[in-house]
Amino acid sequence: MVHAPSDSPFQTAASAVIWIVAWPFRMCMAAVFGAWSIQKQYFPRVAGSVKETILQVHEQRRAARLASHECTAFEPIMDQYRPKISEMFKKHDADGNGHIDKHEFETLVVDVLHFLDPSLPPEISREDKELIRELIDKDRNNQISEEELFESLKEWIPTIGGGRRALIVVDLQNDFITGSLQVPNAIDAVHATNALRQQFVFDVVAHTRDWHPKNHCSFASTNKQQLFTSIYMTLEDGSVVEQMMWPDHCVQDTHGAKFCPELILEAGDVIIDKGTKIGIDSYSGFFDNCKQGETLLQKQLKSLDVGEVYVCGVAMDYCVGCTALDAALCGFTTYLLEDCSKPVSEESWEKMRTRLEQNEVQIISSHMVPMPRRPTGRNTLEAARRLLSRRKEPAHRCNGGHNMARSASAEVAIDIRSKEL
Repeated sequence: MVHAPSDSPFQTAASAVIWIVAWPFRMCMAAVFGAWSIQKQYFPRVAGSVKETILQVHEQRRAARLASHECTAFEPIMDQYRPKISEMFKKHDADGNGHIDKHEFETLVVDVLHFLDPSLPPEISREDKELIRELIDKDRNNQISEEELFESLKEWIPTIGGGRRALIVVDLQNDFITGSLQVPNAIDAVHATNALRQQFVFDVVAHTRDWHPKNHCSFASTNKQQLFTSIYMTLEDGSVVEQMMWPDHCVQDTHGAKFCPELILEAGDVIIDKGTKIGIDSYSGFFDNCKQGETLLQKQLKSLDVGEVYVCGVAMDYCVGCTALDAALCGFTTYLLEDCSKPVSEESWEKMRTRLEQNEVQIISSHMVPMPRRPTGRNTLEAARRLLSRRKEPAHRCNGGHNMARSASAEVAIDIRSKEL
């Protein structure tokens, strides 16, 4: 067998042809593997740094706005009160057993009430003492621990004046602005809300949003009914509720369910999803329409020492009004911002206005923010009664169409950092 020499003209020419043909392919493969290597090693750090930078910018903007307004971040109010509460508890725990019994409570309640509200008269009626004992002694065993006293006051204090201020922005989503269930002039509510946030820094900002599954019970298409008519639905527990038939709107993970792109959303804003259950509708940001489910909104606001809420958005005669009604029911000092909200119709808005005024919700303009703190003298015992009444309410209440508009639900609270950025 004869072997061609390694440097033969034939082999050299063949190698040259192969090299020329393979060169573009080799360059393409090098580019692919190089890009993969860079993306694997470098881009995660870039993406992380970009997100961190965005959050830093948001925080810097917020800090600058806080500094430029006569607004200071609140320290947790209860942390300031705790030493005094502990001192009062030990003073009245005569036998030193770590619990306040019914007899010891008679003197403790007087000190507590006058600590919270010096404007109250020196003599506290037996009826009011019993009211406060029932509010604080949740397990009704006639013994109150220091922690039980503290936790009850933590729930009560933010509702009687003072506390942080929160803005609740209701349902400023695409479908309500330009989509299938457009509210007249809703974009004006977006612009007014943005302007308010620029002129005043709230301690807490929460956004509610309709977040319906497909075939939701409120959709006319689901029930094969005409739009804007009412039907009566039987719920799983046998309750009957009147339900308005709406166009399909704010279906989860669709464009219509997204917030309006012009709406200001900042790091630290809270998002509350409502209407997530297929068989029951939700108007307010606190409960579903029959109070069968409670949202995290009340708990979250009270954990942040919020005592005063300002509500705006769309629609003023439905979801905004219901959120404001439930905020007052939960014991918050509540204001509805009329110029930052828009109704479906003036007729239904006038009906809602009457209900709001009957339930201690003040209707104001955004230029009045912040409202002066209300005197606590008339609010202290009223707030206690509202909280106690709220605890005693039945699990749900569905008495036709009027109750449908009294409450609504939001099942999940999400920090905007993890959801929107």
